[in-house]
Amino acid sequence: MRSSSFFLRASVMVAVGALALAAAEALEPKSAKEAAARIEDARVKAHVEALADPKLDGRLTGTQGAKKAVAYIAKAFEEAGLSPLPGEKTFVVTQGTDDNVLGVLAGGDRKDEAIVVSAHWDGIGKDDAGTLVAGADDNASGLAALLEIVRVLAKEHPRRTIVFAAFGGYWDMDDAKRFRGARAFLRPLEKEGKIAGLKPIFQLGIMTLGCPLLPWQPERYFTFGAESSSTAVEALKELSSEATENKIARCSVDLIEKRGPRDDYDAFRAAKVPFLFFTSGVSKQYHKPGDVIASVVPKRIAQGGRLALSLVAKVDAQDAAPAFTGDTLRDDKADVAEVLGLIEAAFDPKSGLVMTAAEKKSLTLKQEKIKDMLDASELTPRDRGMLKETLELLLYVLTK
Repeated sequence: MRSSSFFLRASVMVAVGALALAAAEALEPKSAKEAAARIEDARVKAHVEALADPKLDGRLTGTQGAKKAVAYIAKAFEEAGLSPLPGEKTFVVTQGTDDNVLGVLAGGDRKDEAIVVSAHWDGIGKDDAGTLVAGADDNASGLAALLEIVRVLAKEHPRRTIVFAAFGGYWDMDDAKRFRGARAFLRPLEKEGKIAGLKPIFQLGIMTLGCPLLPWQPERYFTFGAESSSTAVEALKELSSEATENKIARCSVDLIEKRGPRDDYDAFRAAKVPFLFFTSGVSKQYHKPGDVIASVVPKRIAQGGRLALSLVAKVDAQDAAPAFTGDTLRDDKADVAEVLGLIEAAFDPKSGLVMTAAEKKSLTLKQEKIKDMLDASELTPRDRGMLKETLELLLYVLTK
């Protein structure tokens, strides 16, 4: 009996230990909050300064500056304690024609599932006049947030494997050739159902966090693509209720696609992987020589990093992997309300915006038509076209 009792107690202790281990292998709310708090403004600033240094040639693919940027990111991954992608010896992986920098934080009980946290590293290099565009906001700001998330999460124990990706091949004068790095990364998924033994179940893309779209409303951030998964919708609802000092807008991604997809999320959407695109929008300096270190706010980038980390933690905490829903969870009323809110912000005297009479008239007419959509049970394709046109005009007015 004593022997039987001993083995019974031992079995119970093993079971309890296993449960404790499983519990530890998750980004629990407390650990995620503590990790987010460790993101430092000063480190963010240092990353932006390094990656937007004029000596890096605007991080244009094929230049020596691009090679230096890739090496800088790879070194940060190594120093944080990440591992290369399974089967690779280095963090820099040439996929197709482009270099991707890929680092892995191993997961626990759901380690075969991967959450991909990404930011593109390459830039346009120069504007049409041949003047250097350092790319501090686009996208050294997103990279800086990514590197700080890497640093503070590398010692944590998520349930799922987290793949941190600095994708190349984002920028090309030919729109059909954009997002090459992300597409090449996902290519094995189509043939094998996995990438290096990992199944991507969610992607969070980070871009342009350093300059608010509305300078007089710096608390505003945007998320696009939550309609791709109910998990993303719930994560955003939770985050919005917690981060009361920020306004986190949820918009359908098609609103910003009048001129085509805007980020690497397009590759994940094509692969039917749920995604969220997290950004501040674009500024007056977007793709211009003025996109320099002095134009971005490190504190704001750091806050964006904290919010992004929280989103990752909320997805990782779920038992079931997010299911891809396409755009079936699109919230028409939320889209209408967001566009109306931006119009009102543009007309706010505190904005200081200068509009021509034609622009103001056009925006006023669109505002009245969009107000009528609030009572519609469902938007028509024509209605959504109106929202896209209005947002396109707003972006022009806000950034000209």
